[in-house]
Amino acid sequence: MLERTDEGVCPYFVVIYCTEQITSLLVNQSTRQLYLIIILNYELCILNCSKSLSLIEEPASK
Repeated sequence: MLERTDEGVCPYFVVIYCTEQITSLLVNQSTRQLYLIIILNYELCILNCSKSLSLIEEPASK
C-alpha cells in the first residue's frame, strides 16, 4: 500500500490509482466510454493535485 510521506505534497499515488482504474475498465468497453473514463479520471487527478498544491501555497502567503 502506498503512503503519503509529506503533508501537502502532490499525491503521486492518485495518478497511479487512476491509471489502474482505467486499465481495469478497459475490458468490454466501447471507444466512447473509454474516452469518457480517461477524461474523468484525468480531471480527478488534476483536481487532487491542484488541492494539494494550494495547501502548499497557503502557509507561504501568511
